[in-house]
Amino acid sequence: MQPYPEEDQRIHGDMTPRQVELLRGFFKFYSQEIDFNHDALLLWDAKTVSQTSLAGDSHYGNCKIGEMTVINPFDMSHNVADNVNAKFCPYLATEMKRAAKISAYWETKRPSYLVDASKGLAGLFELADLEANEEARMSGAKEHETDQRRPVVGGMKGEQENGEFYIILPMTKATLKSEEFLKEARKKDLTPQHYWLHLAQDLVIKILKEVFSAELTEAPFTLNYESTAATNSMLMSSSLTSTSITIRDSTYGTVTFPPPQISLQCTCRHQVWQGRKNRKRKLKEELNLSGTFIHSLAFEKKVTERFPSSQAEKHKVEFSCYLMTSDGRTIAHDSKKDSRNRRSHLLIRLHPSQSYLEKFKPFYKQFRSVVIQLNMFELNVTKVKNPYKTSFGC
Repeated sequence: MQPYPEEDQRIHGDMTPRQVELLRGFFKFYSQEIDFNHDALLLWDAKTVSQTSLAGDSHYGNCKIGEMTVINPFDMSHNVADNVNAKFCPYLATEMKRAAKISAYWETKRPSYLVDASKGLAGLFELADLEANEEARMSGAKEHETDQRRPVVGGMKGEQENGEFYIILPMTKATLKSEEFLKEARKKDLTPQHYWLHLAQDLVIKILKEVFSAELTEAPFTLNYESTAATNSMLMSSSLTSTSITIRDSTYGTVTFPPPQISLQCTCRHQVWQGRKNRKRKLKEELNLSGTFIHSLAFEKKVTERFPSSQAEKHKVEFSCYLMTSDGRTIAHDSKKDSRNRRSHLLIRLHPSQSYLEKFKPFYKQFRSVVIQLNMFELNVTKVKNPYKTSFGC
């Protein structure tokens, strides 16, 4: 295994050269070739640009010439590489192992400096194991204690162990005020919030295509907002005429989900209550969607029944959406705690049907579902005269 030609002492935090190499290999697998010493990787479209070209925008303040620069598309003021330290490495290795298990038998046309291209992320899986073993030998029992204390992303440890894959896309004030972000939104005649939703949706589709080898046939869609204080509802919807998705695997074959077998439906439950002295809000949402991507997010006080058609049940691709707090809990605030400024997540889960799993059981032994977690907006609950009025801000 050959190191990168420009490998030097510019190591972030407590990272070892091998860990930096591991991180670079992970991003290189999903992007075109990049010189991390002079280029910046823009994750929203996997393009590379010169680091010096970003110097004119103050929102890229973390970009430093000669250092690894990976720009988070949904928080442009944040350089992903700044997170590359000793505490971040175990989490990254966990994500890489999970992705490697899923893609162990997939072929790839994207060779990596680190592994044989035919192995896909399985090679990175092996390298991550080597790194973990080295750390274990040095730290002994301390490594086990670290694993026990490691936070669980999304609060769904058991399901993660079954092979779920998380990607977090935050919407922040810094993003919405970014000069580059606003410039692109104006080009498309969209508000920053609308543009962010488009980016999030595009990335979900891209992940399905590139990471999970899904083939999608999609029609143009439009995104609209509707907000009514009287009914305490807010609707973010995309209109769709026809969509089909094909999950393809070179070893086990393909399964296609045509439009008649894909239904799009959202359910939501609100529980809003108010104390005598301190106005509190208890909010719990359960949203369920079936389809290839988000069709609508409706916030209402009533429960709408989920209705995947009987045909859709045969080979169903299901997206289940839940609003969650930053620590991974479903939003149901304790009455003794202030529920303001809670950051919510949109959790999207892909479930192949049982018949599909049985057909490709050898391949999906470690793959029960796929989760794409979107940090979609902040939920701000404010003290207002109308006890049913909830403001959603960014």
